[in-house]
Amino acid sequence: YHAVRDEVWVRCSGLDVNATDPTHLDVLSASNPGAQIQTDILLKSRALDESLTSSGYSVIHHSLGDIGYLTDNSKPHLFKIDLSSKNILSTVDLLPKVHGLYEAAYSPFNHHIFVRALMCCTCGSPDADVESCGRNDAPGYPVSPITGKGAGQTDVTGFCGRSCSGKAGVDTVGVFEYDTKTGKVVATHVLAEGIGGDPYASPDGKYIVLMGKNS
Repeated sequence: YHAVRDEVWVRCSGLDVNATDPTHLDVLSASNPGAQIQTDILLKSRALDESLTSSGYSVIHHSLGDIGYLTDNSKPHLFKIDLSSKNILSTVDLLPKVHGLYEAAYSPFNHHIFVRALMCCTCGSPDADVESCGRNDAPGYPVSPITGKGAGQTDVTGFCGRSCSGKAGVDTVGVFEYDTKTGKVVATHVLAEGIGGDPYASPDGKYIVLMGKNS
């Protein structure tokens, strides 16, 4: 919710290509929800060029002015958007480079965004990061992990994304802390066990809690 613009922005998890106005990000007026607001931001050439897909989170807050951010679970960068023109202004690479970015929490206290990193991992054998590649003996697919037992290898059998979260030795980047003022990553955070967690902010932004998948 953007209090100054009186708008509610919704990150959509799917795209209906047959829709009249297909979009991955929708917006409506908080005071007049039935009003039509065109949201073709994700149909513009920049979005198509950057291959923005569907699954991710949005960061919209009045303290950021007319700027918002999107994550994509298969892209290693933030999408910086103009809420007025509904254009993608730029993409911001977060390093070290990971498979994708997912959950995001914003702190209005210091204007930092905390973003969950998604990794790739190996699967399908006793000496892989994950012994099984999924239900019904799913075969996995070629991946090039940067962490875990397959780090540095190319086109090894595995998978990427949430299925690798919480895996020791794999989920080691954890959560990026991105400063919106300087445009830089100022830190990365992991739990005591050395793995990442999903970030959640307190209402005032003074505290960020990481919730892991290890229990």
